[in-house]
Amino acid sequence: ITIKENDAQVPMTEISTYMRKAWAAIQDETSEEYLKYIDLDSWAKFYLLHEFYMSFDVMYGSQFMYRLGTSDSDKLMAGPVWDLDNSMGKTQTWAGFNLSYDQQHSPLYDYIQSINSEAFWLQELGQHESFINRVHEIYNENKKIFDNTAAMVEGYKAELEASALMNY
Repeated sequence: ITIKENDAQVPMTEISTYMRKAWAAIQDETSEEYLKYIDLDSWAKFYLLHEFYMSFDVMYGSQFMYRLGTSDSDKLMAGPVWDLDNSMGKTQTWAGFNLSYDQQHSPLYDYIQSINSEAFWLQELGQHESFINRVHEIYNENKKIFDNTAAMVEGYKAELEASALMNY
């Protein structure tokens, strides 16, 4: 974890202690204590977005999170989202995850849970039934948007083509 900004001048030992407690709570699949540390909706939306877009970079350094204060009510927020250039089937390598091409392109495949790596936040959160239930609720609340995404992306192709070519 790299601290990008610390406007409140919170001592690094305090940040480190908080983050270690949050990680331990997230890893404890038998407890709901993780909810003391994370904003459930922002993390559920973040999980859903990366699952939907099959983001190659998820949790590999392209992850922001923030906390607006240091009181007990100030939880870790997921986001802002960025760095989706390696997503939606466009990646620089397939070998890193030990997944077949078909698996990585299947909308029915559980992408985040299958990433072959050390445990990370989204995989661990996915072990909590309360977290996955919230992901399902958010998905169902926004199903129409997800169902229409392919058509929306198709419409942006011409508009984004020049930028995409410059990116590579």
